[in-house]
Amino acid sequence: MEYFYELHEHLDPALPMTCRYHEEPKAFKNHCHKNVEMLFITDGEGDFKIEGEVFSAKKGDTIIVNPYEFHSLTLEPDSTIKYICLITHHSFYEEYPFEYNSKIFKTLVSDENILSLGKKIYEESQMSDLPYLKESVKAYVNILIISLLRNYKNDVSLSTTSDNHKYAIASSVVEYIRRNFRNGIYVDTMAEELGYCKFHLCRIFKQITGTTILQYTNSLKCFYAEQLLATGKYSIHEVAELCGFESNSYFSLLFKKSRGYLPSDVKK
Repeated sequence: MEYFYELHEHLDPALPMTCRYHEEPKAFKNHCHKNVEMLFITDGEGDFKIEGEVFSAKKGDTIIVNPYEFHSLTLEPDSTIKYICLITHHSFYEEYPFEYNSKIFKTLVSDENILSLGKKIYEESQMSDLPYLKESVKAYVNILIISLLRNYKNDVSLSTTSDNHKYAIASSVVEYIRRNFRNGIYVDTMAEELGYCKFHLCRIFKQITGTTILQYTNSLKCFYAEQLLATGKYSIHEVAELCGFESNSYFSLLFKKSRGYLPSDVKK
C-alpha cells in the first residue's frame, strides 16, 4: 500500500484553508499532513481508517483528522459518500494554548451544529462576489474551531498508550522526510536528530506504515515530482534535481515503479 505526505503548499496566506464539496469521492490511500482536515458527511457512508482504528461515518457525522494522523477511506462496492472537505492551515491554531503537534480533537463527531458550521463555511467560501469574503469565512472557521475545542477536545495525550506513541514516532519521521527529502535522507542522521535508536525507528516506522523509510522517501519524492511535472514549468532533468534524484535514469526508474508510468507520460 502507498503511504504519502500530502502537500498543502498553495494556500492563500490571507485565508489559509481550502473547502471543497466531494459529490463523487473515491476511496483514498493512507496518507498524512500537518494541517487539520474536517470531513462533513452530507450523504452516504464510509469507513475511515485513522491511526489504525476504523471509524464508520454516515450522513450527519463529521470526521476530524488531527495533525500528522495517517488516514484513509474505504468504500464498499456500489456504496457512495458525499462530504465537504475543510482543510485548515496550522496558523489558525497558533493563538490557542495547546501543543499543535498532538491529538487535538476527537475523531468522530455527531453534532448537527458542527455539521451546519461546515456547510456555512462551504457556502460562504463559494460567494466570490461578496465584500469582506475572506474575513467572513475566517470568522466562521474560528467559530468552528472554538466550538470543537469547547465540546470535542481530546484530553488524551498521544503518549498515554504504546500505540499512540508509535504513531507519534512515525509522524515525526514523516515530517523529517518532508523537510529534508530534497537534500538526501540518511537514517543515521535522522535517528540522531529525532533522538531514537536507528533500528527502533526503522522497526516502528515499518510497523505503522507497512513500508520502509527508504520506500516511503522514494514514494514521496515521486509524488512531489509528479506535481512539478504537471505544472509544465520544469524539464524532467530539473524535476529530478529539485526532488533530490541522483540522475535522470534513476529518477525515471523509481518514478515508473512508484507511479506506474514514466515522467514523460505526465500530462501538463
